[in-house]
Amino acid sequence: MTGTGFKATKQEVANRHGRSLSVIIPTRNEADNVQILAHRLAVSLAHAGFGGELIFVDDSDDETPARIGNLHFEELPVVLVHRPPGQRRGGLAGAVVEGFSAARGDILIVMDGDLQHPPEAIPSLALSVLASPRSIAVGSRYVAEAHPDGLSGPGRRLVSQSSRMLVRVLFPSIWKLQDPLSGFFALPQGVIKDSALAPEGFKILLEVLVRGHWDDIIEVPYGFASRNSGSSKAGWAEGMHFLRQVIRLRSRVPGAKHWFKSCATPELADEPPP
Repeated sequence: MTGTGFKATKQEVANRHGRSLSVIIPTRNEADNVQILAHRLAVSLAHAGFGGELIFVDDSDDETPARIGNLHFEELPVVLVHRPPGQRRGGLAGAVVEGFSAARGDILIVMDGDLQHPPEAIPSLALSVLASPRSIAVGSRYVAEAHPDGLSGPGRRLVSQSSRMLVRVLFPSIWKLQDPLSGFFALPQGVIKDSALAPEGFKILLEVLVRGHWDDIIEVPYGFASRNSGSSKAGWAEGMHFLRQVIRLRSRVPGAKHWFKSCATPELADEPPP
């Protein structure tokens, strides 16, 4: 499977009858992006034969919540959870956890609201986890057929590469995963059921990988696009949140909680470095 547009066959649609998606989108000041994003999502899901809902968990101080409130699709409900100042616990990752709580779909999809994650790749992610109640499909920028072109500038690329290598070394159970800090992924509800998720900052996937209940991980390549509009929220403060999260997770969960039973990227190394 690739991170491109997907056209469902009649048999595939029939096989997933009754399986719905909850697409969870944390937003902060994305007023110029949400309408384009929602339209592309509606087209992508309808084209692939999926039903479901869009859940925007919004921490904005601009017109974003009003524009989300004006979104209407005939067969795709749009849910807005607006968090006012003082109630934005956990940052972007905390917003995703609130989206998990509000979700009614069988499969949960997490993506950013700036159009760097292509809505057209969602059917591939969803199909990857439909067959297994304990799997995670990760949209990856670092496997064959993928590209991280949306990482602007050598500095940001260096930070991304260094951070993902740090995480893979510190958490041996995810050594084979090439993009453990991706913000674009899919999982069945059961993976996070009864999990004590307590993230801060941006990196919700890392929290799910360490605390969730999973057996398999599939990496789905996609093209990480440039931001459509607005400015990145990444900065030194988010970097400090990330370091605190890594230290907290590593200290509370020594070693590996899970070991891969399978991996969809066989070219990866089998063991972490000594």
